[in-house]
Amino acid sequence: MRAASGNIRTADGIKPTAADDAAPAGHADNGQPNAGRTNGDCADEDRASAWADFEAFVKDVEPRLSRALAAAYGFEDGRDATAEALAYAFEHWDRLQHIANLPGYLFRVGQSRSRRRRQPVVFAVPESTDHPFEPGLPAALGSLTQRQRLAVVLVYGYGYTLREVAELTGTRPTTVQNHLARGLARLRARMGVSDDS
Repeated sequence: MRAASGNIRTADGIKPTAADDAAPAGHADNGQPNAGRTNGDCADEDRASAWADFEAFVKDVEPRLSRALAAAYGFEDGRDATAEALAYAFEHWDRLQHIANLPGYLFRVGQSRSRRRRQPVVFAVPESTDHPFEPGLPAALGSLTQRQRLAVVLVYGYGYTLREVAELTGTRPTTVQNHLARGLARLRARMGVSDDS
Protein backbone atom coordinates (compact mmCIF):
# COMPACT_ATOMS: atom_id res chain seq x y z
CA MET A 1 0.00 0.00 0.00
CA ARG A 2 1.39 3.43 -0.92
CA ALA A 3 1.23 6.38 1.52
CA ALA A 4 0.40 9.90 0.30
CA SER A 5 4.04 10.82 -0.45
CA GLY A 6 4.71 7.75 -2.57
CA ASN A 7 6.23 5.85 0.35
CA ILE A 8 5.37 2.24 0.93
CA ARG A 9 3.41 1.54 4.11
CA THR A 10 4.54 -1.67 5.76
CA ALA A 11 3.62 -3.39 9.00
CA ASP A 12 6.71 -1.78 10.58
CA GLY A 13 5.77 1.72 9.48
CA ILE A 14 6.39 3.83 6.36
CA LYS A 15 9.39 2.96 4.23
CA PRO A 16 10.65 5.53 1.70
CA THR A 17 10.96 4.52 -1.92
CA ALA A 18 14.06 5.22 -3.97
CA ALA A 19 12.31 8.14 -5.68
CA ASP A 20 11.83 9.84 -2.30
CA ASP A 21 15.58 9.85 -1.62
CA ALA A 22 16.27 12.08 -4.63
CA ALA A 23 15.55 15.82 -4.45
CA PRO A 24 12.58 16.84 -6.57
CA ALA A 25 13.17 18.92 -9.67
CA GLY A 26 14.05 22.51 -8.79
CA HIS A 27 14.97 21.61 -5.20
CA ALA A 28 18.58 20.56 -5.63
CA ASP A 29 21.04 21.34 -2.84
CA ASN A 30 22.17 24.76 -4.09
CA GLY A 31 22.82 26.59 -0.83
CA GLN A 32 19.35 28.14 -0.72
CA PRO A 33 17.31 28.06 2.50
CA ASN A 34 14.94 25.51 0.99
CA ALA A 35 17.74 23.42 -0.44
CA GLY A 36 17.12 19.70 -0.25
CA ARG A 37 13.55 20.14 0.95
CA THR A 38 10.72 18.50 -0.88
CA ASN A 39 7.54 20.09 -2.11
CA GLY A 40 5.79 18.24 0.71
CA ASP A 41 8.01 19.99 3.28
CA CYS A 42 7.11 23.40 1.85
CA ALA A 43 3.42 22.52 1.77
CA ASP A 44 3.59 21.34 5.39
CA GLU A 45 5.19 24.64 6.43
CA ASP A 46 2.54 26.60 4.50
CA ARG A 47 -0.22 24.62 6.23
CA ALA A 48 1.39 25.16 9.63
CA SER A 49 1.70 28.88 8.96
CA ALA A 50 -1.93 29.12 7.78
CA TRP A 51 -3.04 27.17 10.85
CA ALA A 52 -1.10 29.52 13.15
CA ASP A 53 -2.65 32.53 11.39
CA PHE A 54 -6.13 31.04 11.78
CA GLU A 55 -5.57 30.27 15.47
CA ALA A 56 -4.42 33.85 16.12
CA PHE A 57 -7.43 35.18 14.22
CA VAL A 58 -9.87 33.04 16.22
CA LYS A 59 -8.25 34.03 19.51
CA ASP A 60 -8.71 37.70 18.60
CA VAL A 61 -12.14 37.62 16.94
CA GLU A 62 -14.11 34.79 18.58
CA PRO A 63 -15.05 36.65 21.79
CA ARG A 64 -16.38 39.67 19.89
CA LEU A 65 -18.18 37.57 17.31
CA SER A 66 -19.69 35.35 19.99
CA ARG A 67 -20.98 38.33 21.99
CA ALA A 68 -22.48 39.95 18.93
CA LEU A 69 -24.26 36.82 17.73
CA ALA A 70 -25.46 36.03 21.28
CA ALA A 71 -26.85 39.55 21.53
CA ALA A 72 -28.64 39.07 18.21
CA TYR A 73 -29.95 35.52 18.66
CA GLY A 74 -29.74 34.65 22.35
CA PHE A 75 -27.06 32.59 24.02
CA GLU A 76 -27.80 29.14 22.56
CA ASP A 77 -28.40 30.18 18.96
CA GLY A 78 -25.64 32.80 19.17
CA ARG A 79 -23.14 30.17 20.25
CA ASP A 80 -24.26 27.90 17.41
CA ALA A 81 -24.04 30.75 14.89
CA THR A 82 -20.52 31.58 16.11
CA ALA A 83 -19.45 27.97 15.68
CA GLU A 84 -20.98 27.88 12.19
CA ALA A 85 -19.21 31.11 11.19
CA LEU A 86 -15.83 29.96 12.50
CA ALA A 87 -16.23 26.56 10.85
CA TYR A 88 -16.95 28.34 7.58
CA ALA A 89 -13.83 30.47 8.08
CA PHE A 90 -11.75 27.36 8.74
CA GLU A 91 -13.04 25.62 5.61
CA HIS A 92 -12.36 28.65 3.41
CA TRP A 93 -9.39 30.21 5.23
CA ASP A 94 -7.13 30.38 2.18
CA ARG A 95 -9.73 32.52 0.40
CA LEU A 96 -11.06 34.53 3.36
CA GLN A 97 -7.93 35.53 5.25
CA HIS A 98 -7.35 38.54 2.99
CA ILE A 99 -10.82 40.10 3.40
CA ALA A 100 -10.56 43.61 4.86
CA ASN A 101 -13.34 43.24 7.46
CA LEU A 102 -13.37 39.51 8.07
CA PRO A 103 -15.14 39.72 11.47
CA GLY A 104 -18.00 41.62 9.82
CA TYR A 105 -18.12 39.07 7.01
CA LEU A 106 -18.26 36.20 9.52
CA PHE A 107 -21.01 38.00 11.46
CA ARG A 108 -23.05 37.89 8.24
CA VAL A 109 -22.17 34.22 7.76
CA GLY A 110 -23.38 33.51 11.30
CA GLN A 111 -26.59 35.40 10.57
CA SER A 112 -27.30 33.52 7.36
CA ARG A 113 -26.47 30.14 8.87
CA SER A 114 -28.78 30.78 11.83
CA ARG A 115 -31.74 31.88 9.69
CA ARG A 116 -32.68 28.26 9.21
CA ARG A 117 -33.67 27.89 12.83
CA ARG A 118 -35.29 31.23 13.69
CA GLN A 119 -36.82 31.14 17.12
CA PRO A 120 -37.83 33.95 19.44
CA VAL A 121 -34.92 35.23 21.48
CA VAL A 122 -35.35 34.31 25.11
CA PHE A 123 -33.03 35.52 27.83
CA ALA A 124 -33.67 33.28 30.82
CA VAL A 125 -33.90 34.82 34.27
CA PRO A 126 -32.24 32.84 37.07
CA GLU A 127 -34.60 31.53 39.73
CA SER A 128 -32.80 33.29 42.61
CA THR A 129 -34.43 36.34 44.16
CA ASP A 130 -31.18 38.32 44.24
CA HIS A 131 -30.77 39.63 40.67
CA PRO A 132 -27.84 41.81 39.65
CA PHE A 133 -30.18 43.40 37.08
CA GLU A 134 -33.80 44.38 36.74
CA PRO A 135 -35.80 41.11 36.48
CA GLY A 136 -37.89 42.51 33.62
CA LEU A 137 -34.79 43.31 31.53
CA PRO A 138 -34.43 39.94 29.73
CA ALA A 139 -38.02 40.02 28.46
CA ALA A 140 -37.62 43.68 27.47
CA LEU A 141 -34.42 42.88 25.56
CA GLY A 142 -36.26 40.03 23.83
CA SER A 143 -38.87 42.50 22.62
CA LEU A 144 -36.33 44.64 20.75
CA THR A 145 -35.52 44.13 17.10
CA GLN A 146 -32.37 42.17 16.45
CA ARG A 147 -30.35 45.26 15.49
CA GLN A 148 -31.60 47.28 18.46
CA ARG A 149 -30.81 44.45 20.87
CA LEU A 150 -27.40 43.99 19.30
CA ALA A 151 -26.54 47.67 19.70
CA VAL A 152 -27.85 47.92 23.27
CA VAL A 153 -26.17 44.74 24.53
CA LEU A 154 -22.80 45.37 22.88
CA VAL A 155 -22.57 49.06 23.81
CA TYR A 156 -24.08 49.00 27.29
CA GLY A 157 -23.54 45.36 28.24
CA TYR A 158 -20.01 44.85 26.92
CA GLY A 159 -18.74 48.43 26.61
CA TYR A 160 -18.12 48.41 22.86
CA THR A 161 -17.79 51.71 21.05
CA LEU A 162 -20.12 52.57 18.18
CA ARG A 163 -17.22 52.13 15.77
CA GLU A 164 -16.41 48.65 17.12
CA VAL A 165 -20.04 47.53 16.75
CA ALA A 166 -20.15 49.01 13.25
CA GLU A 167 -16.99 47.16 12.20
CA LEU A 168 -18.22 43.90 13.66
CA THR A 169 -21.64 44.09 12.03
CA GLY A 170 -20.55 45.68 8.76
CA THR A 171 -22.65 48.82 9.21
CA ARG A 172 -21.96 52.52 9.76
CA PRO A 173 -21.50 54.01 13.25
CA THR A 174 -24.47 56.31 12.63
CA THR A 175 -26.65 53.29 11.89
CA VAL A 176 -25.54 51.68 15.15
CA GLN A 177 -26.26 54.95 16.97
CA ASN A 178 -29.80 55.05 15.52
CA HIS A 179 -30.51 51.46 16.57
CA LEU A 180 -29.07 52.18 20.01
CA ALA A 181 -31.27 55.25 20.53
CA ARG A 182 -34.40 53.44 19.32
CA GLY A 183 -33.59 50.37 21.41
CA LEU A 184 -33.06 52.41 24.57
CA ALA A 185 -36.31 54.32 24.01
CA ARG A 186 -38.18 51.05 23.52
CA LEU A 187 -36.58 49.50 26.61
CA ARG A 188 -37.49 52.52 28.72
CA ALA A 189 -41.08 52.44 27.49
CA ARG A 190 -41.39 48.69 28.05
CA MET A 191 -39.97 48.89 31.57
CA GLY A 192 -41.78 52.12 32.52
CA VAL A 193 -38.60 54.13 33.04
CA SER A 194 -38.36 57.79 32.10
CA ASP A 195 -35.27 59.55 30.73
CA ASP A 196 -34.95 61.48 34.01
CA SER A 197 -34.42 58.33 36.11
